[in-house]
This record gives sequence, structure tokens and C-alpha cells, in this order.
Amino acid sequence: MLRSLAFLSATLAVALVSTDAHADRRVFGWTYPYMTLPSGALELEHYLDAKLDGWDDPSTPEVEESWTEVDWRHQVEFEYGITDRLDFGFYNVFRQKAFGDFGYEGVKLRSRYRFLDEGVLPVDPAIYLEVGYFGNAVKLEEMIILARRVGSLELALNVKAEQEMK
Repeated sequence: MLRSLAFLSATLAVALVSTDAHADRRVFGWTYPYMTLPSGALELEHYLDAKLDGWDDPSTPEVEESWTEVDWRHQVEFEYGITDRLDFGFYNVFRQKAFGDFGYEGVKLRSRYRFLDEGVLPVDPAIYLEVGYFGNAVKLEEMIILARRVGSLELALNVKAEQEMK
């Protein structure tokens, strides 16, 4: 009851003192779009992934009846528009096994840069770089983003490379 009251109070306080809030439309679940945040804009985003090992395996039907095998991964991202074409993101990553302890897993830093305004070239190019630190491992991700908007149709392709160093 005390937690519910604290959550409700915090939500009410934020609602009363905050200014207008806006959100990006996310067209794709896993593909990065061409857009970047405008200069000076700040965004807060929460990602929640559920890893369901064995759920589609016919030899483990008991897993599908239970939530005890779910591995939850939370990512809280703070994103900032440095310029209209360059933005920067800072992620905190948390993990929790079902009914287990909630723990800090690592941090990720990422940046995305788009070369031109949308529609100048036949395909809109951008680059993406991410560095993650997870205690005993450093992960790098480089990506080329190619996109094009044709009326209400949005097309995007991410060409990506990843490395992990332990």
C-alpha cells in the first residue's frame, strides 16, 4: 500500500510540474530510423525485453505454463540532440530473472549522425555507433542506416557489425 501511494504521489507531482511532453513515433521495433532529435531536445525512453528460453521447444511444455523461465531486461535511455543532425544516448541496463533480484547489468553510450536533411538524396544515409560496458565485457556496434520516405510509406535498412571483447 505504501509503495502504491508513493508511486501515485510521484506520478501526480511530475504531472503537475512538467511542461508539454512529446514522443517520437516508433515505426519499427528493431530497426533504427533516419531521424535524429532536434538540437537541445531531451528524451527519456524505457525498453523492456523478455527473453523466453525454451518457450517454442516441444520437448519443454512445462516452460510454457510458467513465468519462472523469463529473463527481463530493462533499458532506460536518456537521449539528447547535440545538433539537428547529431544525437547522443546514454543507457542504463538492468536485468531480472523471474521472481529474482533486480540488478544493474551495464551501461551503453551511443551516437547517431545523419549527413543531410531528409530527401536530399535518393536514399537518406546516417551512421550509428554504440559502446557498451558490462563488467567483464565491452561491446561495440557500428551501423549504417539507409532510409527513404515515400508518402506515408517509410523504408529503412540497417547494416550492422558487432564485436565483443572480454
